[in-house]
Amino acid sequence: TVYRDFHAQHPGSVSVEGLPQRANFAEYPEYEDKIRAVLGEARYADWALSGQRFVRTLAQLAPQFGLAPATVKAVAVLLRDTAARSWAIGEDTSLVYTQQRAALTALVADTQQRLTAQLGAPASAALLRQNSWLEHIASGHAVRIDGTATSWTPVEGVKNAAPRPPR
Repeated sequence: TVYRDFHAQHPGSVSVEGLPQRANFAEYPEYEDKIRAVLGEARYADWALSGQRFVRTLAQLAPQFGLAPATVKAVAVLLRDTAARSWAIGEDTSLVYTQQRAALTALVADTQQRLTAQLGAPASAALLRQNSWLEHIASGHAVRIDGTATSWTPVEGVKNAAPRPPR
């Protein structure tokens, strides 16, 4: 009923091409809070992770590459944790910029190696072609995943980034 209530109050719009667009659920945190209350923390975390583009891409690639659901979830968690680690590197005030860049480069190399080990080279390459934020990390950006939204900030700006309002 949370979705039904949301879409009744936020019917969406029409794109430039004239196609209907649904309103972006993530732009209304009160609805995510309602979902969290209905699902509980553990199921909410799974729900939020499943809303990420990289997880949807993994799910779409799974049949083609024979990926088991457990593998999809493990890789999704790896990518989520990689994003969190990139943000932690950006927040680390003990590191100078060149150290942050080196840490981000090492993080991406490790993640790519682990992706290839878990998915195989063809599936890993397909995933990376469709989701570019690992490239953003490699080029010096920290990635933040908040609910179902993903954003990135140049690593040198993370320390000064305004904190998100508490939920």
